[in-house]
Amino acid sequence: MRGLGRRRSLLLAGLAFIGAILCLIGATPGTFMVRRGASEYETVVYYFAQNVGEPSLCDHISWAAYARYSVIFGGGGASYRRSDCYERVAEARYDPSVCWRVRPLVDLDPLSSGYSALSCRRRTRARYHTGIALDDALLIRTFERMGYDIDHMSISGVVPPAIRLRDVYIGLPHDPAAIAQAKARAFGAAGGQLGH
Repeated sequence: MRGLGRRRSLLLAGLAFIGAILCLIGATPGTFMVRRGASEYETVVYYFAQNVGEPSLCDHISWAAYARYSVIFGGGGASYRRSDCYERVAEARYDPSVCWRVRPLVDLDPLSSGYSALSCRRRTRARYHTGIALDDALLIRTFERMGYDIDHMSISGVVPPAIRLRDVYIGLPHDPAAIAQAKARAFGAAGGQLGH
């Protein structure tokens, strides 16, 4: 009897230990916070972190910032925006070591498409790359707050110009409208010379 009671105690202790490990692996720093959408500031930080490839920028995003993804378009599930940020930085840098900042370490949600550190490492090693874009108005407002004159940003080298003359010139031989206009002008000028 004593041996059976001792085995049962050891089994329960082992199961409790395994349960505690699973809770630690699946837990995130924001587990007990009130979940909310990312603020405008956090969205901008996320955008710049992924484009610059700097994981320390992601530290400015609260663990309370949370996003749910559509089953149809996003594969389903939910994730913390801070973890998403680390994953995008890891993808941008092709550096799977950044993925260890993603939480949870292992996704225990069977309906999720894999928002975890291990999934991040898998996607980064496979050279998977995604990212977010900012609304034009938000992007302009952000650069204005940083002190840039929107009309001179291409001159300052912050963003490329909207239209590069070299690209237009190179593309002219492949543009049917430009070819038709050039032919009309050439024949019109030649016809005018022939009549004199």
